[in-house]
Amino acid sequence: MKFYILNVDANAAHRYLVPGDYDRRAPNAQTSLIWEHLPDYEPIFSDLLIGEDYTDAFFLTDFLVDSGAIRGQGFLVSEKVKTVLQEFTLCPHRYYPLRSFRINEDAPPTPLTELRPDMQYYYLQLVAVPYYDWVDYTRSSFYVRNSRKRENRPLHLSNAEALREAIAQSGRGEYVHFEHLTLTEAYHSTSLDVFFLLDIGFNGGFNEVFMTERVQQALQQAGVTGMAFPEPVNITLPARLA
Repeated sequence: MKFYILNVDANAAHRYLVPGDYDRRAPNAQTSLIWEHLPDYEPIFSDLLIGEDYTDAFFLTDFLVDSGAIRGQGFLVSEKVKTVLQEFTLCPHRYYPLRSFRINEDAPPTPLTELRPDMQYYYLQLVAVPYYDWVDYTRSSFYVRNSRKRENRPLHLSNAEALREAIAQSGRGEYVHFEHLTLTEAYHSTSLDVFFLLDIGFNGGFNEVFMTERVQQALQQAGVTGMAFPEPVNITLPARLA
């Protein structure tokens, strides 16, 4: 089984400004979401204003660039993406429907009621999974990346506790990355096709969302737009589990 990074294309359609009357500091605002668990309250989301530049024809994509308006980990996705992903097993997650509008960034404001797109969008929130016990440490390799010095140093880990300790002891500008990750029966038994690993990186990225080849193929076959070209990731399963 192959694994890929799931991400949004930088050239996908994008969120415009968050409306000025939205209270970002409210306790249930979209900025209150976190990586570790789903909320026990109902978050209030701002209207999704999708930027439109009349120098080019207006376009919509199935994945949208969020520009950091919503905290936590997740994606702005269309109904098409939601339909595809519902056929697979995801890490703890939740879909939140959003009120969506097209906005012309270069023209005077138009009443929002006249600018509803044909596509329904959602915020798909993903929650990190406890992956430490998924790893076969004898067949995996790690390093610490120092973004300030732009250097890497090998990290020799023998078990889950050693990985937790390495993450906890990372200094300023230091991040634990894996070069190769071999997963065990503990992962296989979850049947997860999409999952989010917190506090660990790969190939310069950090806190990435990973998907199996099954998901990658299903999204591509459905003609989903706005998804970054799937980057293969060095995660493997033993041959008997693949």
